[in-house]
Amino acid sequence: MKRISVVLGRIGTVLLATCLALTILLLIPPASISPVSFGMPSNHVDCTLTPKSFILINLPLTLNPQFSIKAQLSTNNPVDFYIIDLPRENRQIIEIGNLTEFKALMTNENVHVMMNKTFDSGNFTIEFTPDGLLNASFIIVNKNLYAAKVNYKIELLVYIAPNVRVIPVITYLSPIGAIFTGQWVFIELKNRKRKS
Repeated sequence: MKRISVVLGRIGTVLLATCLALTILLLIPPASISPVSFGMPSNHVDCTLTPKSFILINLPLTLNPQFSIKAQLSTNNPVDFYIIDLPRENRQIIEIGNLTEFKALMTNENVHVMMNKTFDSGNFTIEFTPDGLLNASFIIVNKNLYAAKVNYKIELLVYIAPNVRVIPVITYLSPIGAIFTGQWVFIELKNRKRKS
């Protein structure tokens, strides 16, 4: 029984040390990759969306959980912002259209919406990390009867360890490690009291 307790205690200690190391990795801030190298503009882009129109921003961005997208957006009127998974064969540089064309695009079976947010007027920053492999494209939609002036910048962030994979590992392993280590410490303290 004592050997099993010692083995479990050591396993628990290793699990806790691993979780601590992964937590430290999560605290390291992501590196921002130059948008120019990914075909993105390096500065903010200004555009005016006419009433009931959209703009499709197609970039050659293939993402995985180690990458995150940071989008900074400012607008004077409410707009919808979409991140979609668009297959490479459907890619064009930039497409502008009306709401009928937008609905046709969104009902295409090859288009998968990964995120959809509605923004009122003001400045907004959002971050998105995919769960798996993704060919990212971005859509800004103006569903209003008046024009919307939009300023946007899309940035790529790279993490040392993918958050969507590391956080679940820490969540599941740290309680197991604490239980294994705790039972070993409890038994050791009990044995010392007996001896003294």
